[in-house]
Amino acid sequence: MSNQDRANKQEPEGVSSYLFNGNWMEKDGIKWAFFGSDRDKESHHKVQEKEHTKNETVTKSEIKVPSDKISITDLARLRGGKRYDIETSGIPAYGILEPDTILSGRYKILERYKSLEKRDFYTAKDLRLEGPCIVKELKCNHFSDEEEDYYRKKFNEEAKLLATLSHPNLPKTIDYFTENGRYFMVIDYIKGIDLETYFENCYGQIEEGQILQWGINLCDILEYLHTQDPPVIHRDIKPSNLFIRERDWSVVLFNFGFATRSDRARTKQIGTSGYAPPEQLSGKAEPRSDIYSVGATLHYLLSGESPRMDGDFTALIANNFSASIDTDLIVRKALKTKIKDRYEDAKEMRKALRDASEKVKHSEEEGKKFFKKDTIKTIVHHFEELVQKIERKDKGRLLAIKEIGKLGDPRAFDILIPLLGDESASIRLSAISALANMKDKKAIPSLSKLLEDQNMEIRQKVIEAIESLSNKKLPPLMVVPKEER
Repeated sequence: MSNQDRANKQEPEGVSSYLFNGNWMEKDGIKWAFFGSDRDKESHHKVQEKEHTKNETVTKSEIKVPSDKISITDLARLRGGKRYDIETSGIPAYGILEPDTILSGRYKILERYKSLEKRDFYTAKDLRLEGPCIVKELKCNHFSDEEEDYYRKKFNEEAKLLATLSHPNLPKTIDYFTENGRYFMVIDYIKGIDLETYFENCYGQIEEGQILQWGINLCDILEYLHTQDPPVIHRDIKPSNLFIRERDWSVVLFNFGFATRSDRARTKQIGTSGYAPPEQLSGKAEPRSDIYSVGATLHYLLSGESPRMDGDFTALIANNFSASIDTDLIVRKALKTKIKDRYEDAKEMRKALRDASEKVKHSEEEGKKFFKKDTIKTIVHHFEELVQKIERKDKGRLLAIKEIGKLGDPRAFDILIPLLGDESASIRLSAISALANMKDKKAIPSLSKLLEDQNMEIRQKVIEAIESLSNKKLPPLMVVPKEER
């Protein structure tokens, strides 16, 4: 949808008497002028202005400056705390927000630190509270009208849902607003690292006891969510949506874009393949669907293997992974295909995890390799070791492929190219990402051969890799596999 189309859409309910135009705001026939980029710290003055419109001329007289400073955010809250819209403002209609951009007269953008397909994340400073915060933006510029309405509704629901929740391991919503046709949510700042990035940096070698503790954290969160009335089902638990808080090294659950309030959510298919259980993928999620996702997450952290889309998880013990028998049994029970075979609730699973954790503490061998948070930055992987991991085809193969692409060693090119023809789709996907990370354009011819791969996920990944290496945008669905022609 274009920015003009958004500007022509009806204003949100509850703010129709506020008309925003650049540095002007009209309310009850009076125009307010905002001076300076930081509207909360500058005085707001009513000024004399002669306004020419198509049908009439209106003159407004100068009146006294108000004693209290009022910001756009404050005015919206006076109207019932509902969303509000700034029809035109200093920010562009689309694109990355530049540092020092001021949003809603309150939030100063510092930098973009993460970008996903539908959302951008920025670190920012709350100029009113003078503290850090996170600004999350819904990216709408590539949506159709129907898609934008759907994702805007989900974004709005996420903000409202988080505002009603209060748990130490959940983010808090500070604000939610639209500006110049762009949708923003502000949440509190949490210092740390997402679990997926941490796991990759540790090369998959994290102590079993620590993984069990994160599982306990997750069950604490789920017990809180699932005992709400009605229950809150997250529906997208996975490592990239989990954040390790530096202060206490516990897990914080993020991204409630798929969350819903219902005992049994009957909706369209939603979730992440491999982490979502069968009933959720068929549109019938329930609280124990989240328990399955916790099991899939623990399996990934213990084995280093991405969950399979067909739900065929390998037993940890049978494949020599470093997990105790108790932990293996817990994970397998959480991953049962039939709902009735899983844990009854998060409380029951948490108890099992705590019992297993106590046993692991007493049985850990002295001197076992354990990568703690303060040693992450000092981990160094030698090229030869990574090559050996890839050739041995052991449990760390996928992680080795990812890591070898980050080293920038030109020798990695000859290791990665043959992997594009591997029979495993996971290996092909990892090799594509690693070659893209190497930033070497000579990989493009080899990558182009996979544009006819039968796997749609691989074709899409190849297009993204080629676009990244060539700095050119390729047309969507430019290639159809031979079998589909």
